Amino acid sequence: MMVKFGLGLGVADVRENVRNSLLAEKHGFDGVWMADHMGGLPSELWEEAWITLAAIAVQTKKIRLYCGVTDPIRRHPAQTSQTVATLDRISDGRAGLGIGAGESMNLLPFGMEWRIKPLSRLREAVEVIKLLLESSPLNRLNYEGEYFQLKNAFLQTKAVQKPRPPILIGALGSKNREMAGEIADGWCSWLQSEQTLKEGIEDIHRGAKKVGRQLEKFEIAVHVPFAISDDPEKAWEAVQDGTKMDLVFERNILRSMGYAEFFTRDLAIQWAMLQKSSLRG
Repeated sequence: MMVKFGLGLGVADVRENVRNSLLAEKHGFDGVWMADHMGGLPSELWEEAWITLAAIAVQTKKIRLYCGVTDPIRRHPAQTSQTVATLDRISDGRAGLGIGAGESMNLLPFGMEWRIKPLSRLREAVEVIKLLLESSPLNRLNYEGEYFQLKNAFLQTKAVQKPRPPILIGALGSKNREMAGEIADGWCSWLQSEQTLKEGIEDIHRGAKKVGRQLEKFEIAVHVPFAISDDPEKAWEAVQDGTKMDLVFERNILRSMGYAEFFTRDLAIQWAMLQKSSLRG
């Protein structure tokens, strides 16, 4: 499997994210990733992901552009399909879609519920997105699902990539990862240890085996915090708070370090925000 390197964007305004993307392209990065968040910590700036990626698309030439990840609750699959197809046209075939079941931080404050069969909704949304990305006025769709319905529907925007831009599923749990192996073109993961990454890949292969899929071109995106500095201590200082937060969201690593009982989600978030000691060990 070919290893590629991407740059995560987000906590900055559009202009800075465009500048960082131009630098990433200049220095050989393969892609940039923009999280589709409504917000995070009170001090953070989160601007709209797809608008940011479109701004990057018109000023770059080679670097791939991924949304990592959106959800099928705030965005109807029809809107997501049209958006990713449009970005693919703007970028001349460089768009990729990351989609997950949804996060409470992006939903509950705005009156949207996500706990009702989130995996079933995600599976159905991916199916609808695939259908719409391959639709046309001569290939109209009728679809009757539990969550989404299409009646004589089609897109008048056609993506450049064939058969469509890649769809990666953002998955922290084993069932989500199995689903990625069944229906997606890739897996968007979070921070991983060698052991948790191995377990995640096993889940993906288990899902693929269920449906008889081969995974030669399957993409696996692993989030890795990093900083560049001549001073190792300054580099660590720059990434340690973010790394602690990452460990909150991928707590299997913490469990493997012996923190299984202490690190409930609420306590872990408080710890990640306030803990001053290093986790380098």
